[in-house]
Amino acid sequence: MTGRTLEDSLDELVPRALHGAGPIVREVEAVARSLKEKLKLKPPLIQAGVAFVHAHVKGLASCKAALGVSPCGLEPPPGQDRVYVVFLSLTPEKHQGSGIPAWAKRKLGDEKTLYELRKVQSIEAALGVLGGAP
Repeated sequence: MTGRTLEDSLDELVPRALHGAGPIVREVEAVARSLKEKLKLKPPLIQAGVAFVHAHVKGLASCKAALGVSPCGLEPPPGQDRVYVVFLSLTPEKHQGSGIPAWAKRKLGDEKTLYELRKVQSIEAALGVLGGAP
């Protein structure tokens, strides 16, 4: 990711997550803006350098996700640790469940996985580290 903050990362990750999602793709900027506002009200779960960001999105037909890696880390939100990986999970408005898949919490909560992800140079390498997740 090229942004300096968690909010900046959403400008990169929301289009990736919504790519190929149908008409909702026209709302990329609105979804990113809404997520940024949500972050101001409630910080995301941050574990060992990984930020898990989730939102229900009106008009989204199925669950979508994106992963971003910042080898040097993003400026942390106040009172939080530096963020190296951002996992964005977007779910339909009426989706049941936590919003962050259990496999993502498990895989991204592993220190070795996080270390390896911080070194990747391509999406293929990231998928290799994650074992072709899910």
